Amino acid sequence: MKNRILTILLGFLLLSVWSCQKAADLTVNSKEELEEKLKSEFEKSNTTSIAYCVVKNDKMLHSGALGFADTKNN
Repeated sequence: MKNRILTILLGFLLLSVWSCQKAADLTVNSKEELEEKLKSEFEKSNTTSIAYCVVKNDKMLHSGALGFADTKNN
């Protein structure tokens, strides 16, 4: 029984480590570059809309949205 529990826990640990892969590089140097990368990622996904904001030192630097609130009527 102990071996089975240890095997399951080890499996979860390995799965957790594997799922923590580094995400795509979203480093940007300008607002325009940020918007371009977000638009590219948005178009790849099957999402109807997203809203985003950039915050640094408790100050909002930029915000925006992509998509439609009402996809039926664009």
